[in-house]
Amino acid sequence: MIKVLFLTTHLNIGGISLYIYNLCKAFKGMDIKPYVVSSGGDLEKEFHDIGIELNTIDLKTKFEFHPKIFFAIFKVVNFIKENDIDIIHANTRVTQILAAICSRLAGKKFVSTCHGYFNFKRYSRKLFSAWGDFVIAISRQVQRHLIDDFKINPDKIRVIHNGVDLKKFKVSSADRVKQLKDKLRLPTFPVIGSIGRFSPVKGFDKLIGAMRHVVKDFPNAQLILIGEGPDKEKLERLCAEERLENNVIFIPATINTAEYFMLMDVFIFPSRQEGLGLSLIEAMANGRVCIASDAGGIKDVIDDGVSGIIVKDYKSSAFAKAIVVVLKNETLRQKIAEQAKIKAENSFSIEETADKTAAFYKEVLNKT
Repeated sequence: MIKVLFLTTHLNIGGISLYIYNLCKAFKGMDIKPYVVSSGGDLEKEFHDIGIELNTIDLKTKFEFHPKIFFAIFKVVNFIKENDIDIIHANTRVTQILAAICSRLAGKKFVSTCHGYFNFKRYSRKLFSAWGDFVIAISRQVQRHLIDDFKINPDKIRVIHNGVDLKKFKVSSADRVKQLKDKLRLPTFPVIGSIGRFSPVKGFDKLIGAMRHVVKDFPNAQLILIGEGPDKEKLERLCAEERLENNVIFIPATINTAEYFMLMDVFIFPSRQEGLGLSLIEAMANGRVCIASDAGGIKDVIDDGVSGIIVKDYKSSAFAKAIVVVLKNETLRQKIAEQAKIKAENSFSIEETADKTAAFYKEVLNKT
């Protein structure tokens, strides 16, 4: 039995927390026993429901050398020793620093997952990179970032894509879809959707800008944006400026996204920068037509023109053009949706991710 301690800053809804949750759930029945240390958050109940032991320590900071980190060191080291942890697995920049120190004090292996892109020009990251004994990169593009920008030895990097729980995405009945659409006052067609944190890097401003063009062809089109974040008020003001208040609906972040996907005719993923895109993979697993920016690891997910559409020109008008093309062509929508589902099922199941991660842990422990 390999005991793994996941370290993360918080357990609020988002890509990193869902990555840890999905892995912990998939490890049940395997020779892996996961533990989690974090500041807690919205997903605590979900972790408790699958029998994961949570240990809450205040790690809420974006500064990797904040005093909170040093206060946490001895608590984490004691937890490691008391539970005979084999591997410390860090998932954020702050917890990389914490893990690096704790691994030395406890004499345990330390690994990390790089979920996206870091500012490699920051002096602290050059001085104390703290990637661990080995690193998981969630896409080939993130792997390239680690090699080119942080000069990490390629032999220490393993590419393991994020996976999703495909069993979540069962087709909802037509009555259930109608019920939800009626509740949200959505049109029968078309509904455009996106999910993510409301922050500049996610590019929702470009999507709202695209809607200004889309409504010229489809005046009843509705955009549903699911998430939370610091840019929400800014995005709401942008909707007002573009006179789209009646065409855009904001929905709070939720872990239960499956039924919302069923409402969407098209899913848009407009990120400026992206490690891989968990909600994009979920949308594909749910058989949605996906249109995404040409950012980071998205090429690992979408085969352009086959299992989705990649917008290479990062402009609202370019997103709008792609949206209108697929909305006007039902045959194209059906063909892409079918291929999207196949790609997700063949390449991004959480079972495959868990198997590869378990093999990675064994490899780490076997290295001297």
